Amino acid sequence: KSFMLGGSWKEFGKEEGLGLKAVCITQHNLLNGVGEYFETIKEQMYEKPAAEALQFAKEIGVFAAKIKKDTLKLQKTLKYQRDLANKRWAQYKYACEKRHKCFEAEKTMRPSDDPFLAFEVYKREVVALHKQQASYNSIMGQMMAEFETREMTRARNLRSLMLGMVSTQKAFFEFASLSCQQAISKLTGVRLEEDLLRFRHSGGLLHNPHTADIKFEAKAMGLDFKGNRITGVKEGSQAHVKGVKPGFRIIDINGRSAPAGHKDIAALLETLKKAGNPIHIKFGTKPAGMIFDRAPPNRKTQHIQIISNAECATVGDLSRMSKTMGFSSWTKMYCVITNSGIMHVMNSRDASTAHSSIQLHQSIIRLAPKTDQHAFEIEEATSGFFGSGTKIHTFRTKTDNALVDWVVDIKKFLKTGKTEIKDTK
Repeated sequence: KSFMLGGSWKEFGKEEGLGLKAVCITQHNLLNGVGEYFETIKEQMYEKPAAEALQFAKEIGVFAAKIKKDTLKLQKTLKYQRDLANKRWAQYKYACEKRHKCFEAEKTMRPSDDPFLAFEVYKREVVALHKQQASYNSIMGQMMAEFETREMTRARNLRSLMLGMVSTQKAFFEFASLSCQQAISKLTGVRLEEDLLRFRHSGGLLHNPHTADIKFEAKAMGLDFKGNRITGVKEGSQAHVKGVKPGFRIIDINGRSAPAGHKDIAALLETLKKAGNPIHIKFGTKPAGMIFDRAPPNRKTQHIQIISNAECATVGDLSRMSKTMGFSSWTKMYCVITNSGIMHVMNSRDASTAHSSIQLHQSIIRLAPKTDQHAFEIEEATSGFFGSGTKIHTFRTKTDNALVDWVVDIKKFLKTGKTEIKDTK
């Protein structure tokens, strides 16, 4: 954009070009001194560097557009997963309300309506959301790092172009060598790395930041900040009186780029206060608009755990007996007794759906020492199209204490509250 102005360097002087702006203004003054020779060196002095600089701008523009496109795609995926998690949460709340109505009406709730199952589905979606958030952070970090690398390369190339233009003048016009040396001396203060840092702190390359230059006395300013962002302003303090507001960014301190870290900024301000001289701070007053500033959504693990604990009465591993062609075998399962009075038998801890469910309110429990010294049976009353009946579920624990614990916990939900002993010698 700068070179497209057709050599009108004064117009470019109005742009926020940082170090490049100083280079171009110096170039303008130098050209005035050797104006009659400008056409002679026009190609090497202007047209060729203009074409190269325009190519640099196109390349960084294409990459910035790619970042924006990829980021919007990632955010769309993340929003879909977040909306899905919220939908599962609404289904869980509905299941809780349905359970409450069943209890009030003293009706039996179907195992498939247990809020625990709805919550497990919700938890699965939240885990997926966490993974997508981690992936989002990683990808955004990589893109930001590549963006900074490309921008630093562009800055170095621009500096090389400007120095090459000055060298061309020096080679073509020996009589103007003094003017060239004066021009070069004016550029020794240009620090492109600091310019890039300050530019990024003020909001990045996607918009022109608004700034405010404020002079402070060498005493307490009343500022709270994190990184270079103002997070709080003490009422009645210097900062409050001078109009500093939370959200401002510290860009420059006494004409030099502010350090990136919170501790470094605080140490610099403390040193300047001790010196006793006024402190000039330039603030960026417009919130950053770069895509990288958007934080991904977050679901607290503690929040998930609290609800999970509230839904479950007892959880643990049990072995379940199954019979095939007259042969018996034991399979390790993960069992959950919910506060709805339903025992869900799952294949693993990570499963969000139950392999089978037992309605404890309609069941009887009995010890089965003939099957195994640590075994117990649950006889569940069932009903269907062809009439009512019963179904036997056989489980075993590893120890006597575990057997007692499971039987006691299951009895809390039985209507009879009795434990039978199966016939045995």
